[in-house]
Order: sequence, then C-alpha cells, then structure tokens
Amino acid sequence: MSLLEGIIDSRNNPLAVVEDIAADNNWSFERSGEDEVTIVSKGDWTDYQLSFTWMSEIEALHLACAFDMKIPLARRAEVQRLIAAINEQLWVG
Repeated sequence: MSLLEGIIDSRNNPLAVVEDIAADNNWSFERSGEDEVTIVSKGDWTDYQLSFTWMSEIEALHLACAFDMKIPLARRAEVQRLIAAINEQLWVG
C-alpha cells in the first residue's frame, strides 16, 4: 500500500489511525466492531477507558472517555453543574 492509499484509507475510516496510535504507545486496545475501537490506558491518577466510534454517515469520530473519579461529597454539586455546562456546549453532549 502506498502512502497516499494509507491516507485515503484513514480518511474513510480513521479508526486505523486510532489503532496505530494505541499500538505505538503500547496501550491495550480492541476492535469492538467494524466502527468502534476501545483503548484502556493507565494514567497517573486512574485508569482510562476510551471508546472511539466512527459514524461514516455524518463523517464524525465520537470519543467517550470513562474513568473512576473520586469527588468529595462537599464538591459533588459543583462538579455536576460543571459537567452539565460542558455538555451543553458539545455537539453531541
């Protein structure tokens, strides 16, 4: 495959690029389906699970990141308001 073919292929389905990045960083990943890749990575504070879903009909790459976040009870309402404000600004919140 030529470089140009690789670029064209990754534009059609960018999950190949996501898999390459995961492999280059030694992150474990799994192709959950034709249009989804899940990556698990250890961070300094917690472990992260990232799910990338390619929606070809609208040419959009959706990213969801899950992690265990311990929030002190006294700050939970503030964090909930912050998350709601962030979600309101997202295209797909």
